[in-house]
Amino acid sequence: MKTWFVSRHPGAVFWARDAGVKVNDSGIVGDLDVQNVSPGDVVVGTLPMNLAADVLAKGAKYLHLALNLPADARGRDLTADEMRTFGARLEEYEIRRISSPHLAEPSPGETTNVMVCIASGQTLQNVLPFVLTSATKLYIAVSDAPESRRSAEKLRMVVPDVVIVAGAPAAPLAAVERFASELYARIRAELPKSHIILNATGGTKLMSAGFVNVLGPVGEVIYCDTENDRLEYLQPSSLRPVALPADLLEVESLLAAQGLKATTIQSRAAGWKGRAEGRRHVAKSLIELAVANPGALGWINGNSNPAFSAPRGYKGDRDRFFEPTVRFPKDSKPFAAVKRALNEMADAGLLSWTDEAVTYTSRDAAVFVGGGWIEEWVGLEVADLCKRKGISDGHWAVGVKVLPVDAAFDEKKSLNELDLVVVWRNRLLVVECKTSRAVDNNSENQTMVNKLEAIGHYVGGPFSTKWLATAVPIHDQLALQRCNQFNVRIVDAKGLKKFASLVAEWMQLVDDKPAKREGAAGSLADAFAAAKPKTKAGKKH
Repeated sequence: MKTWFVSRHPGAVFWARDAGVKVNDSGIVGDLDVQNVSPGDVVVGTLPMNLAADVLAKGAKYLHLALNLPADARGRDLTADEMRTFGARLEEYEIRRISSPHLAEPSPGETTNVMVCIASGQTLQNVLPFVLTSATKLYIAVSDAPESRRSAEKLRMVVPDVVIVAGAPAAPLAAVERFASELYARIRAELPKSHIILNATGGTKLMSAGFVNVLGPVGEVIYCDTENDRLEYLQPSSLRPVALPADLLEVESLLAAQGLKATTIQSRAAGWKGRAEGRRHVAKSLIELAVANPGALGWINGNSNPAFSAPRGYKGDRDRFFEPTVRFPKDSKPFAAVKRALNEMADAGLLSWTDEAVTYTSRDAAVFVGGGWIEEWVGLEVADLCKRKGISDGHWAVGVKVLPVDAAFDEKKSLNELDLVVVWRNRLLVVECKTSRAVDNNSENQTMVNKLEAIGHYVGGPFSTKWLATAVPIHDQLALQRCNQFNVRIVDAKGLKKFASLVAEWMQLVDDKPAKREGAAGSLADAFAAAKPKTKAGKKH
């Protein structure tokens, strides 16, 4: 036989010991799991009636801790002396559950599954459980902290039916519990036939504890462990963790969860993949050239020969920067390895050349030769990987320009262009592609690494991964140190050769196809229908 004392208040524990309630520390619990109670046990506390009935049904004894509590003493911790003053005593009760024929039981189709969460700096921990579970309405408690309000506004853009409840206190515990109780009463008034799922991941620890104390006994309590890709059930504890499906979010939906939208996605434009496939062999040859002779690649990309950098114009007006025919400096002539590469690009219809000049066939060809080939190569490598593994193209994209969801579209004000993004396991991989001319500039290197770290965190959150793909080694020691400091992985020419394998490793894929989602009550398309951005068609070159 064991005695259980159910309370979260130290004063009550001290009072019980002074009153002669013999209970060891293992029997003092904040929440009682009735499954652990055995026949003959004694349970002491202030249990809800339904739990008290469950205790008695198991053949245990229930002693109720009663108090004559005045109104001004409610909602705060009491000392042992105060409890004695208010007439604390133990009263034994006999409770049994009976049917309620005068109350209509809601049918499954009539029950509304409501999720309650607490806003904090991160949004994915609140978005993922909503998408995965059967919840159709979301109530989010918002404190006065600026990051809490911003997070709630992001959720409003993503979740179809969300109610923002402002004024949530961060402390003390009694105030948090009062707020949670008032929210519970509001939900019951608005949705009498609701089933509550509390997502206790957000907010401060004190806020989470207060909401669990109030809502735990009347519904389910979950915790989103994004780092380990699963949902944990805190209550009822008998339920096993649920794995977060790796394919739950795609590029647009993850961006939306971060409060962003794509204004342009080049790889979704008509003809992008076919055009990239048509000159893929050129990109492969350039990688082989970079492995064997980095100097030759630098000559082509404009590092050793600035003539090749003139037509690129990535960040400006491509019409203004494009020059069909560019002459080489007098003291700079193509050498053997470069000539072989130029011949292959000429055979592919990208350019024509002599010892004095190169003539591009189009603006698009000039951009490709000037470094765009790296973006196309990594995009096609990921596309092939996803096709082999049965993963939809929605999980990767090349040339993504993003804006905050609530901002008016203005391409010149887009936050940044992400060369390649991959979304898997609800995480974002951001790949920045740079040519040899860019990586040889120390000042630009340092700015590039800093920007990659900032944009990766802003777009993908704390679990984002940043890679820098370049066919020529970086020699700038400060830039290398910053890459190490910011966990930016450098993918060199040898890494580009096996890029698909590197991405598969990041995605934690195995030889078999990844398991698809099962049992997710709300589809991704439904959950994000209201906010999924309309992708703007890429420009034709």
